[in-house]
Amino acid sequence: MPAETSPPSAAVHSIRTRAAEGGAGAHDVIEAAVELGDRRHDVWLRVTGAPAEPSFEPFFCLALQPAMSLGAELSCGALSGRLLDALPELQAILALFSNGLQRPVPVHAERAPVRDRPEGVGLCFSMGVDGMHSLVAHLDEVTHLVLLHDLDYARDAVFREQIVDAARSVAEKTGKTLVEIDGNYHELIRQYPLSTSYTPGQTALGAMLAMAGHLLRGTIGTLLVPSSGTAATLTPFGSHPLTDPLWSSEDLRIVHDAIAVQRIDKVASFVDFEPAFTTLRPCGSNRNDQYNCGRCKKCAFTMFTLEACNALDRFDVFPTSLEEAMASVV
Repeated sequence: MPAETSPPSAAVHSIRTRAAEGGAGAHDVIEAAVELGDRRHDVWLRVTGAPAEPSFEPFFCLALQPAMSLGAELSCGALSGRLLDALPELQAILALFSNGLQRPVPVHAERAPVRDRPEGVGLCFSMGVDGMHSLVAHLDEVTHLVLLHDLDYARDAVFREQIVDAARSVAEKTGKTLVEIDGNYHELIRQYPLSTSYTPGQTALGAMLAMAGHLLRGTIGTLLVPSSGTAATLTPFGSHPLTDPLWSSEDLRIVHDAIAVQRIDKVASFVDFEPAFTTLRPCGSNRNDQYNCGRCKKCAFTMFTLEACNALDRFDVFPTSLEEAMASVV
């Protein structure tokens, strides 16, 4: 008989901080070792604009789905009891969404002490239609705009700075604090097949947004995740109303926002919102690192809706005319 092989294992350990390079506003970098099967990933996360406290939750969020794809038992340092209690349901849903590429695995972790939940409210924000609507809808509640780098755009330095300048402009005009989160987390995620329908980055989107929220423990107690669809158009995407709240902890409530609002109504909600006039970024292609390409379906739909609201001429963010945009998607 062939010798039995031991199942793969996974672990998150060795959290530490180191001084970040950079100017004013830079904070310490938090690092951890993430072992998945025979691979070791030295993951680093940097927060700019708010203090970050070392904890295991951000790295656990990144490690869970890769461990599920390997069928590897996952050991970790102390985690939120609420998160641990939600894992059976969370893993079951993630496994269903993955079409068999992920399966529930045992997780070994002690329960961390319960902390008070801060009053701050963070909004995941990349200047898109969904985030702009959520900002307008919760303008009096939101205290922090959370921008994740390398989530949906290239690492070109000039383009990156353009994104940051736009986010900073919205933050200054609305009196919010801009928080930037950077790191090498995509390098870990993209190495593991997580779904037959979406890329690893799309499949783990909810986990990466939860990572951002847990990095800001002590600053925000609520993280708003703008919905990219409605209840009528739900697909097994990485950010989903069934899974996003399950990444919560006692001191962080994650809310999947605006699931009942159609995209056309989202656009209509900010046609009079001046901070959006020069910063709106619905683009789904980022061709040649353009802020908006003016030719993809997202650009064309947004331009068409703005025109229907008699507001397209207010938005100086598209490099093409409406006619050119519509012709590109016909």
